[in-house]
Amino acid sequence: MLIFFPGKILYSQWFGIFISLIAHFFIHIGHTIYIRKYIPCFITSVICIPLCILILIKCLPFMTFDAVTISFIVVGLLMMILNMKLIYRLFPVFNKPFRGDD
Repeated sequence: MLIFFPGKILYSQWFGIFISLIAHFFIHIGHTIYIRKYIPCFITSVICIPLCILILIKCLPFMTFDAVTISFIVVGLLMMILNMKLIYRLFPVFNKPFRGDD
């Protein structure tokens, strides 16, 4: 059991991050619908979501949904949410050179 423990953690991390990636794609699609304008990531999201779901379905037989896996899924989703909040706070800093404000 001890030999397989590090691999199990890595697979659980990957699974949690991959679920967060799919959630991120859905956020892009929702954002496109909300602003009612085309966003370049919309097409990428529409193409990638079915592929990512297929990959997750293929990986399900190899996963065990115990406390480690579920915690990594939750941590992955929380990291995605915190990352988005940080980026939205930094938007004014990144957009300042393009606005022409001095």
